[in-house]
Amino acid sequence: MIIINTPHNPTGTVMNAFDMAQLDKITRGTDIVIISDEVYEHIIFDGIEHQSVLRFPKVGRKKFCNQLIWQNLPHHRVKVGYCIAPKNLTTEFRKVHQF
Repeated sequence: MIIINTPHNPTGTVMNAFDMAQLDKITRGTDIVIISDEVYEHIIFDGIEHQSVLRFPKVGRKKFCNQLIWQNLPHHRVKVGYCIAPKNLTTEFRKVHQF
C-alpha cells in the first residue's frame, strides 16, 4: 500500500504529472493499493494545478481517492467526505467503515 497526500498538509507539497507518472511506473503490474488523500485539492496557491490520481487511469488500478466537500457548505464546521474506488474495493471498505 502507498498512501499519498496531495496537496500535503502541512508542507503544501503538490504532486505534479511527472510524480504521477513515476507512481504509475512503480505500481504497474503489482497488487499495490494506493490511498490518495486529496481533501485539500482546492487550497493550492501559485497557479499550480492539482493532479488527482483519478486523472491518471493507469496509476494504481487499485486505488482509493478521498475527497472532501466543505467550501460550499453554509456551516463552516460541517464537512462531508467521500471516497472513490473500484467496486471490489468499496465493498471491502464498507465492511470496516460502518463500524
